[in-house]
Amino acid sequence: MVNVSVKRSRTALKQRVTQSLLVGVICVAGVISGWVPSLSMKATPTFVFGTSAYAQSNNEVQAFARIALEYEAKRRDIIGRIATIIGSKNVPDIACNGNNQPRISGSLPSNAMPLAQQLCNEYISTIQKHGMSRDRFEEILRNMSTNLDLKRRIDQALINLQ
Repeated sequence: MVNVSVKRSRTALKQRVTQSLLVGVICVAGVISGWVPSLSMKATPTFVFGTSAYAQSNNEVQAFARIALEYEAKRRDIIGRIATIIGSKNVPDIACNGNNQPRISGSLPSNAMPLAQQLCNEYISTIQKHGMSRDRFEEILRNMSTNLDLKRRIDQALINLQ
């Protein structure tokens, strides 16, 4: 009886951690890619999404999950180093434009700018390392918000990778 309860607790905890990680990855990737509105609300965000929403293969789902986990670790490290430089945990949002250049929703000291560029470089290199294009990664990311089956498959892939 106790073993069943412990297994259920572990499963529930694992699901909560996975969901939290997935939400974080989606938010971060959205900010990095520039298609999530800035929290500063200084500008009116506009969204232009393609209508292509074809099915994702199991290989793509696995690659997406691997990219998300790997990039999240790199992102946390870089953001932590930027926070150390600026002396605050309130690091401004950093988005990467189509030319892989950082756009910052505030200001960073000049000695932190190379880290902002490294964040963009890591985003692209992590995606490409797993054989996916930035456009395709971001398309899957957008599709997750409306395709519950896709979100479920990616959640399961993240659980399996942990």
